[in-house]
Amino acid sequence: MPDKILVEIIGEHLPYEIDVLRLTYKELERVAKKSAAKGQEEQAYRYALIEAFCVHARSLIDFFADKRHKPSDVIASDFTVGFVTALDVAKEPFKSMRVKLNKQIFHLTKDRAIIDAKKFDVGIDGTTVLKLIEPEIAKFAAALKSEFKSFKCATGPIAVGLPFSACTAKVEQMTIIEFGPTAPARRT
Repeated sequence: MPDKILVEIIGEHLPYEIDVLRLTYKELERVAKKSAAKGQEEQAYRYALIEAFCVHARSLIDFFADKRHKPSDVIASDFTVGFVTALDVAKEPFKSMRVKLNKQIFHLTKDRAIIDAKKFDVGIDGTTVLKLIEPEIAKFAAALKSEFKSFKCATGPIAVGLPFSACTAKVEQMTIIEFGPTAPARRT
C-alpha cells in the first residue's frame, strides 16, 4: 500500500504544479503579444504571473532532476520504476537558471541580478525550461508504478515555439547591427 502523502502528491499537488506552470506560461505568452503593460495593475498582473511561473518551474526542476536536497523531499523516482532523468541541475542550462531564479526571484540578496541579460526571462529561460520539462513529464507518466497510474493533469503538454519577451525590465532602445555578406554597406 502506497504512502498516503505520496498518493496525495500524485493525485493533487504534482498535477497542480504542472498545470499552473503550463497555464502561467500560456498567459504570459498571451500578455506578451499585447502591448506593454501601461498601468500599475497590468504590471502587477504580469509580475505575479512571472513569479508564479518561476515558483512552479523551480519546484518541477527539482522534482524531475530526481535529487533530494532534504530527506523529506519527494522526487520523481518515489513514484516510478526505471525513471531516468535528462535534467542535471549541476549542468547548463539548469545550473545558471537555478542561480537566476534563486538570486532574482526567491531571495533579497546583494547578488541580485541588475543587468537585464542576467535576469530570468520567462520568454527565453522559461521557454527553455518548458521544452526540457515536458519530455520529463511524459517519461515520468510512462514509468509510474501501478499504484500511481491515476496521475492526471488538467492541462495537456505545451508545444513550445519561439521564445517571447516577458521579463520585468523595460527595453529602452534597441539597435540591430548586421554583419556579413548580406549586410547593407556601412557609411563612414
